[in-house]
Amino acid sequence: MKKEGFTLIEILIVIIFISILGVLGFFGFISYQESVRISGEVGELVDDLYYARQLSIIEQVHHGIRFNFEENYYQVIRYDEEEEIIKEKIFPPGMEIDSPDINLEPKFTLFGAVFKGGEIILSGGDRLKVIQIKPSGFIHVQRPDLN
Repeated sequence: MKKEGFTLIEILIVIIFISILGVLGFFGFISYQESVRISGEVGELVDDLYYARQLSIIEQVHHGIRFNFEENYYQVIRYDEEEEIIKEKIFPPGMEIDSPDINLEPKFTLFGAVFKGGEIILSGGDRLKVIQIKPSGFIHVQRPDLN
């Protein structure tokens, strides 16, 4: 006599296999979501650096970014007769901004270079990105390997 269908053990093995794949997929999604979040924050900071640089060239007035590493925010500043805050960005909880130079304040010349270059380190969870500001005004994003 031929029986058709699956045994209870076969069904349980399939359910366990699907559950394991679901858990692995969930943790992969969480890791991907953190990566996208830090990439978005880095992108916004780099955009603001380029924005300050372009404003310096176009308006022929110095612009720059002032970082507050303790309070975890930065401001885009227009340095005219009086300083004017153009934009303020507060980083979300779990996202930290730092720099080897605690007094880093990239201020762009009227030609798009900076008076003093440096590095900005943005970290969130186990992700870390380094933004280098070269004296020429060139901005480069690095992603060091974290092992």
